[in-house]
Amino acid sequence: MRAWSFLYSKSPPPSHDYCTLIPQLLLPRPTTTTLFQQHKYHDYSIRSLFPYLEKHISTPLLVTMRVTERSSLMRLIQDVPLWSSRIGDLATLQQNHSESFLVALDIERSSQPAEAEGSRKRCGDISEIGIAVQRLNGPITQPYTGIKQLYDERGADAFTVRIRERTKLPKEKAIGEVIESNPNNVATAIKGILSKYNGDRILVGFDLHHEFKWIVEDCPSIIPYFTAWLDVQEMASQRCKEFEPAKLPPSVPGLSNVLKAMNIQDERCHMRTHYAANDALRSLIVLCGLASDPSLLSDMYSKPDTGNVSRYSQLICSTKGTYHPFMASISSIDGEKLPPWSPRAVSQHFATYSGLKAVGLNWRREVDKMLGVRFWQLSFHNIESLNEFIAEVNGSTIDGTKLLVTQVRRARRADRQMHKG
Repeated sequence: MRAWSFLYSKSPPPSHDYCTLIPQLLLPRPTTTTLFQQHKYHDYSIRSLFPYLEKHISTPLLVTMRVTERSSLMRLIQDVPLWSSRIGDLATLQQNHSESFLVALDIERSSQPAEAEGSRKRCGDISEIGIAVQRLNGPITQPYTGIKQLYDERGADAFTVRIRERTKLPKEKAIGEVIESNPNNVATAIKGILSKYNGDRILVGFDLHHEFKWIVEDCPSIIPYFTAWLDVQEMASQRCKEFEPAKLPPSVPGLSNVLKAMNIQDERCHMRTHYAANDALRSLIVLCGLASDPSLLSDMYSKPDTGNVSRYSQLICSTKGTYHPFMASISSIDGEKLPPWSPRAVSQHFATYSGLKAVGLNWRREVDKMLGVRFWQLSFHNIESLNEFIAEVNGSTIDGTKLLVTQVRRARRADRQMHKG
């Protein structure tokens, strides 16, 4: 309930009259700004309260609040030339912008107040700005399995413009070059990065609300460096509506949920803080996935029926002397690691095979969640189901990895004992 402290001195009273609070939030922006300034929190908008209000307010009223804030942003930027160059669908991106630079932008905020009044006016509570750049050489046809693949293997560039130190550093490692800056020359630093890429530049981001607001209010000099813009969150929402509009929740999909639906096991799904440059790379991953796979997110809000299949995140038996007798081991033919799928993702992928009893893989360490493991093990109820599974899956391909499926040693011994009997 920390966000309520922006309206009360320190902490909320034991009980609230939400009906008296909501009208204050729906006041025009000048009055709302005054309300926040009375409590010395200058740079927070009602958007920061949404995660907390969702627990207490009905959907129609919450949507009204979101629309109210979005409308104020639209009034602010509707005269900006870039605003009319919006790319509204993936087909337009593929057909008309196949030789452009995708420039993903993400900002991260700090809980520390700005040091001076001038700094507050320029950059508010922003601690760092992340930029990721990917050159398009024709229509997008290649999906990516993670930010390291996009950066290390596919030639994407990443930059962090650091304005002030963050109080809580993420557990992940920041990818790319770090440029130390301050509120007075942050625009110069960003223009220096953008000027390295000669050609059409498309501004990209996952929910560009805060980024657009910051650009228009604090950094308008970078606007001429972009020829168009698109919101990846909007593209993901459009894709979900194409398949199962009846199952859509009232809110739009978040970045972590989209990454999970893409079977990308990313550190972001397990952390509350992130580096801006890494999130910018993640926006490009989602965009490239949506553009290259027309069926992506088709089942984002569906829950596949996995029956009574058990899932384990380690392969060590907890009870001494017990084991699954009919077990298959899956590895890659070339000995490399398997795709970074979770136990749930593996069980859902193989749920249609009869006799599947359990799925297990060593998936507890963060490095395994990011890079994948070398073995998946699947247990079956009987030898017939096991043999059928091996015959069908051995030699097949998952995410570009050719699979080798074998019967584990214990299963072979159990098989021999069964035939001796």
